[in-house]
Amino acid sequence: MVVRLSELLERIRPTGAPGAGSEGGQLGDIRAAEEISDVVRVLERFDVEVKDAIAAAHDRADRVRERAERQVGRIRSDLPRAVAEAQVTGAAAPARERDIEITHISRERDDEIERLNDRASDALPQLVEAAMNVIREDLLLAATQVGPK
Repeated sequence: MVVRLSELLERIRPTGAPGAGSEGGQLGDIRAAEEISDVVRVLERFDVEVKDAIAAAHDRADRVRERAERQVGRIRSDLPRAVAEAQVTGAAAPARERDIEITHISRERDDEIERLNDRASDALPQLVEAAMNVIREDLLLAATQVGPK
């Protein structure tokens, strides 16, 4: 079904609006065409603007694509160095872990030595007292056994 221009205008023109809608035949179509000539010009300008916007979007997309390709090129060219660095870092990781473990064990050893020294310091007076008591007892025993001849 083909819609005549006057029928289209009747559908979009507000009710009671002046214009060619109430007239019939070719005269109505001519007046309807005059009525929409401004709309056609706006649509033509809009069509040009859309084409310009699409062209600008394509240009921007091309620039973004080129920038991304350059960045990919830099990444690819830097890849051997990054891989070598990762290998060195990866090889050093077990040594670092070993060093951390050795440091941890050394600290535990030092802490245990300090605890033992503290216990020995606390026990020393008692040990000296016990040793002195043994010596006194031996001296008393020796003195009692020597007696007069």
